[in-house]
Amino acid sequence: MAGSTPPSDVPPQSPPPGGAGSGSGGQKKSDRELIEGALRAAQPRTRAPHHEDLLPPADSFPGYEIIREIHRGGQGIVYQAIQKTTKRKVAVKVLHMGPFAGSRGRARFDREVAILAQLEHPNIVSVLDSGLTSEAAGNQCFYVMDYVSGQTLDVYLTSSATKPIQEILGLFLKICDAVNAAHLKGITHRDLKPSNIRIDHSGEPHVLDFGLAKIVTGEVTESVEHPEMMSMTGQFIGSLPWASPEQAEGAPSKIDIRSDVYSLGVILYQLLTGGKFPYQVIGNMRDVMDNILRAEPARPSTVRKQINDEVETIVLKTLQKERDRRYQSAGELAKDIKRYLTGQPIEAMRDSGWYMIRKTVRRHKIAFIVAASMLAVVVGVSTYAYLSGVQMKQLAENKEAAVKERDLAVDARIKAEEAKDAFCRMYDARTKQGRAIARASLNDFYVRIKDLIGVTPERAALLDAARTYMVAIKDELKEDPDALIDLAMAHEFIGELLAGLHVPRLDRENASAEGLASYDEACRIREQLLSRDPGDFKARTATATAYRGRALAKQSRNDFDGAFGDSKAAMTHIEAALKQPGQAPASDLLAGQAVLASLVLQLGDIRFAKAANLAGSDSSATEVASLMREGERYYKDASEHAQKRVAANPDDFAAARSVWVCLDKTARAKIEFAERLIAEGQKRVAAGDKPGGIAFLDKAVVALAAVELRGSIERSLQEFDRLRARWPQQHRVLRDIAIARHNMGRVLMDEADAIAQIMKADPSREMMGQNVSSLYQEAQTWFEQALATARELRSTDIKDLGAKRDVALMLNKVGNCQRELGKLVEAQKTCEESLSLRDEVLASDATLQHRRDRGLALQKLGRVKMLRATQTSGIERERAAALAREAIELLNRSLSDYQMLVTEGAMKGDAEDIAEPTRYRTLCEEFLNK
Repeated sequence: MAGSTPPSDVPPQSPPPGGAGSGSGGQKKSDRELIEGALRAAQPRTRAPHHEDLLPPADSFPGYEIIREIHRGGQGIVYQAIQKTTKRKVAVKVLHMGPFAGSRGRARFDREVAILAQLEHPNIVSVLDSGLTSEAAGNQCFYVMDYVSGQTLDVYLTSSATKPIQEILGLFLKICDAVNAAHLKGITHRDLKPSNIRIDHSGEPHVLDFGLAKIVTGEVTESVEHPEMMSMTGQFIGSLPWASPEQAEGAPSKIDIRSDVYSLGVILYQLLTGGKFPYQVIGNMRDVMDNILRAEPARPSTVRKQINDEVETIVLKTLQKERDRRYQSAGELAKDIKRYLTGQPIEAMRDSGWYMIRKTVRRHKIAFIVAASMLAVVVGVSTYAYLSGVQMKQLAENKEAAVKERDLAVDARIKAEEAKDAFCRMYDARTKQGRAIARASLNDFYVRIKDLIGVTPERAALLDAARTYMVAIKDELKEDPDALIDLAMAHEFIGELLAGLHVPRLDRENASAEGLASYDEACRIREQLLSRDPGDFKARTATATAYRGRALAKQSRNDFDGAFGDSKAAMTHIEAALKQPGQAPASDLLAGQAVLASLVLQLGDIRFAKAANLAGSDSSATEVASLMREGERYYKDASEHAQKRVAANPDDFAAARSVWVCLDKTARAKIEFAERLIAEGQKRVAAGDKPGGIAFLDKAVVALAAVELRGSIERSLQEFDRLRARWPQQHRVLRDIAIARHNMGRVLMDEADAIAQIMKADPSREMMGQNVSSLYQEAQTWFEQALATARELRSTDIKDLGAKRDVALMLNKVGNCQRELGKLVEAQKTCEESLSLRDEVLASDATLQHRRDRGLALQKLGRVKMLRATQTSGIERERAAALAREAIELLNRSLSDYQMLVTEGAMKGDAEDIAEPTRYRTLCEEFLNK
C-alpha cells in the first residue's frame, strides 16, 4: 500500500509468514481459508506498537530518515520517512527478500517505478526518487513517493452505505479519472481494490500500488505474463474478490483496460452498498471462480433501495462478463458518471430483457421448462431484473403476472429463512470474532429482506434471531466497549423492527411498546459509552441516532411530548458533534448537517401530529393554533437548512428537493388537520350533537378554502416539475408530483364532503351546496392527474410494491369523486381496478396494513354496487337484485378482512370502518326484502 498511513497512530501489523496461499507447518490451507486470507490482506492492518527495533539501520536510505514502518506486504515494506534536505514527509518502499525475491521480483519492482514515473495525476501517488539501500541494509531496491495521510477506502466502505449517493459518485469519479490517466498511457493496473486506494484528510482519493500493472505502449514494455501471476495462489489471491472474469480464467492475452473497468465496478458496488460484493466471494475456490466467471451480480438496489435505475445501470454495465459489453475504458465510465451527476441522460443502455432471459434460460433450463415462464429468478431474492420495462408492464397487468409475483414472494420467504438458519448456525457470541460475524449476518439479512415483498413472517424470524443474539452477548459484556456497542445495536435493531419505523409493523398490539423498551435500553447504553469519551464524534452521533429512533417510536404511540423531547435530545447531540470538526472527516460532518436538518423537520412533524390529534377534542383552540404555528416554523427552518445546502452546491438534488418537500409537508399537515375536524364533526352529528358537529365542519371548510393552502400546493407542484425537468433520472420527484396533485384533490374533495355533511345535518343551509358538484369535478381532475403520474412512476420499477399501492390509492380517490357525481358505472370500473391491485399487493405481502387496504377497496366497490342497485332509475328489478347480492358479497368480504384486524388487535371492534360496510349491507338486505 504505497505511500499510505494507517487510519490511526497505531503502527500496522505485519502479516503472518507465508501470506495468502501458504499454510503453517507446510500444511496446505483450504480454499475458504485462502479466500478469507485474501480478504483480510485487503483490509487495513494494525499491530502492536513499539517495533522500533525492526527498523533498518540508520542511513540505510541515503538522504532519508526513517520514522516508522507503516505497511508490510509480500513484495516489500513501506516506511514513513523525512527527506533530510527538505524536511518533507515521504513514504519509502523497499523490496525485501520474500515471495518476489529474485530477478522476477526485481523486474516487477523496477516496472512499478517506471510506471509511476510516467504518471502525473493529482490522484495517483508520485515517485520522487529511487535507488539502493546501503550495503549494511543489503543493497535492496527502494523508491520514494508522496506520503498520503488519511484512510484506505476499506475504512470508508464501513460507513459508505449511509453516505449520500451523490457524494459517493463524486469520490468514485476522481478514482476513475486517475485510473483513466493510466489507461491513456497504455497501462492496465490489474490490482484495483479498496486497500490500494487511499483517501487523504481533505477527502481526495489516491490510487496506489502499480506493482502488477501491465504496459502495452510507451518506452517501457512488458513481455507475456508470468504464468504464476495468473494462478490462484500466492500474491494474486489477494485480489481475487475484485478480479475480472478474464483474470479469474487465467487468460493473460484477454486482460486489458476493460479488466480494470470490471474491478472498478466491484469497488463502486461496494461503495454504494457499504462493502458488499455483487456475488459470493467466500467458499470453495471453484465456486468463487464460477461466480466471477458466470454469476450475474445481485442488483445493488436490492441492498440499498435508494439506488435508482440510472446508477444501477452504470454499475451493472461495468460488471458485464463479456468485455465488449462493459465500458471500454475508465474514461468512458467517468463520462457517464459525470452525465448522471449533472442531470444529463447517461449513455449506458440497459441490456435487452430478452438477451438476459436467454442467458438465464441456458443456466436454468430445467427450471424454465417446468415453470414454462420467461421470468428470470435471480440468485438471492432480487426479482424481475432481466425484463425490460415494457415487457414487465405488459406482464404485470394481467392475472398471470399476479401468480408469478406470488411465486416470487414464496421464493423470497425461502431465501430469507435459509439466511436466518445460516446465521443461527455460524455465530458464537462468546468471542469478539463471533460477535462480528453475528452482527454482519444480522445486518446483511435485515438489508436483504427489509424492503422485500412477502416476507413479513421472515421479519418476525429475524426478530427472534436478534433477541437470541442479544441474550447471548449480554453475559459477556463486563466493561468491553465493543460488546456494549453490539448490545446497543441489537436493541436498536429490535426497536426498529417492533416500532415499525422502516418496515411494516409486526402487527401485534404490544409490538410498539416492546420496541420502545428496546430503544430505552439502547439510549442508556449509548449514553454510558459516550460518558467515557464525550469528544468521540461517532459515539455522539450514534447516541443521537438512538434518541431519534426512540422519538419516532414514541410518536407512533401518540406520545408527542416524549417524542419532541427525544428529538430535541438528538439535536443537542448532533450539534455538539458538529462543534468538534477536527474529530471527523468532512463527509461525516456533511452527513451530520443533513441529520440535523431532518431532525428539525421531525420536530415539525411532531407538532403538527399533536395538533391534529387534539383537533377532535375540546382542547383549547389557542393551544392547537400555537402547535400549528410552531410546526410550520420548524418546517420553514428545515427548508432554510436545505436552501443553504443548495447555495453551497447547486447540483445537490437531495437538498433542492428538501426545500420544496418542506412546503409540501406543511400543506399535507394542514389537510390532515382539516380531515380530523371533518371526522369529529361527522361523529358528533351522528351522536345527535348537530350544532357541535356542524361547528367542526364549518372550521374544516374555512381551513380548506384558504387561498394560502392551495397556493402552497401549487407552488410546490411547480417546483417539483422544475426539479423533474432538471433531474429526469430522479424518479423520487415523480412521487412528489403525484402526492402534490393528490393533495390538491384532497383539499377540493374534503371541502365538498364537509359542505355535503353540513347540508345533510342542516337543510336550511342548502345554498352552500351550489358549488359542491364543481368541487368534486375539479377534485376528480386532480386525482386523475395524480393517477397518471403514479402509473408513470410504477412503470419505472414494476416490482415496487409502494408504487402499485399508490396507483390503487389514486384509483380510490377518482372512484370517490365519480360516485359523488353520480357516475356510478364509471365508479364501479375504477373501484374494480383498485380492488384488483389491492388483491395483488396483499397476495405479495400479507401485512395487516395491506389487508386493511383490501378491506377498504371491497367496501368501496360494495358501496357503489349498492348505490347502483338502490338508487339507479330505470334499472330492471332482476339486474338491481343481482347488484345488491354482489354488493353484499363484497361487503361481507370487507367485514371478514376487518374482523381479522380486530382479532390481531389492529382495529377496534366498534370502529367506523366496521360500522360503514355493515350499514351498506343492511340497506342491500332491506332492498332485497321489499
